[in-house]
Amino acid sequence: PEPGMDKTLSELLVTQALEYADETAGGFGDQNKFPMSPQLIALLATQARYPDEQLASFLTLTLDQMASLGLRDHIGGGFFRYTIDPAWDTPHFEKMLYDNAQLAIIYLRAADILQRPQYRAVALDTLDFVLGNMKHPQGGYVSSLSAVDDKNIEGGYYLWQNEQLQALLGEEELDLVKEIWGAAGAPYLEAGHHLKYVTSLAAVAKQLQQPESKLEQVLQRAKKKLLDARQQRVLPVDDKVLAAWNGLLLTALSEAAGLTGKAHYQQAAGELYQVLASRFWNGKELFRFLHNNQPSGQVSLEDYAYVSQGMVAWANASKDTAAWNLARDIAIAGLDYFHNENGWQLSASLAIPYNARELVLADQTMPSPSATLLQTLNTIATHRQETRQAEAVLRYADIDLPDVVNAPLWYGTHINLIQQLLE
Repeated sequence: PEPGMDKTLSELLVTQALEYADETAGGFGDQNKFPMSPQLIALLATQARYPDEQLASFLTLTLDQMASLGLRDHIGGGFFRYTIDPAWDTPHFEKMLYDNAQLAIIYLRAADILQRPQYRAVALDTLDFVLGNMKHPQGGYVSSLSAVDDKNIEGGYYLWQNEQLQALLGEEELDLVKEIWGAAGAPYLEAGHHLKYVTSLAAVAKQLQQPESKLEQVLQRAKKKLLDARQQRVLPVDDKVLAAWNGLLLTALSEAAGLTGKAHYQQAAGELYQVLASRFWNGKELFRFLHNNQPSGQVSLEDYAYVSQGMVAWANASKDTAAWNLARDIAIAGLDYFHNENGWQLSASLAIPYNARELVLADQTMPSPSATLLQTLNTIATHRQETRQAEAVLRYADIDLPDVVNAPLWYGTHINLIQQLLE
């Protein structure tokens, strides 16, 4: 890439992001709302390099809305997949591992980049939810928790009828839950109230002329009672352990371990690294998933990209030389399997002709696997002072990319790669 290209592409990325931005509710678009995590990760990286007041305001609004409203589970932790409305009120109640891993990364990084320390608490609460609720008994983390409960009710596991709240909570607790979490009156969903912040604790404390700390204790008591009751309910689980998604989680856990120094994140990241290293990698290739404790599935570029990225994050957090070496082996194997002079392919076998490849892959629900893999290779080459490998990464990234220029919001990860290469 030519000097200055990173600044030009970054300006195009920010311009298009703000064109699509919902300035009132945060996020993108005016219908249902997905987190669009790759876009947020790319914009945060751009904000860190080229601070922009308007972008910072949009990111802060978006992260505040996602953390306080209906996309997030305020009782048990974690984020739902998306909301069916533009105001972040009513979620599709499925919880995906890849969403929660990426959102943990976003809030960890945003705490520093946007100087909002409360975002770190959101990130750690999300990781604690994953550790407590998505760990597979045989190692790694399951793919998702169902949107429907065992009675086939959408959101049934999470929703509350008035009589249930009255039976579980004391009068003071119930009044506070109604006021802060919007459980007053008839539920707006047939299956019950979906609890989300409609009023801040500070505002209620001022209105009632009571210390905020006292009301926080009352709310925490209510939360524990509701969580205990909810754990008696049944929620189906998709128990596949996917390499790519666990790679994303390894990045999140490793970054949390490095930032907080807390032993349980360090331990969880180390255990997950060992699962990926010993059970998904046979020394030559990755397996896509574990099902019934057996490796299986046709491997994809995403597996190589996110697993090697996670291992680099773990190597940074743990200073483990073996992790650096293994990350390099996996990343180079991914490059060999999924890239040639015609470009990239996503899967090991293509339904379309072999040469029908793409020069760069767009961001989807997860970051571009081609750009992610090249970022990882560049980080490894820099760490190991491998000039030839770094030059090779530069060649793979330095191509004519009209798609990136014309639709930068969908190629933010590749723009971050160019930013990284021109640092």
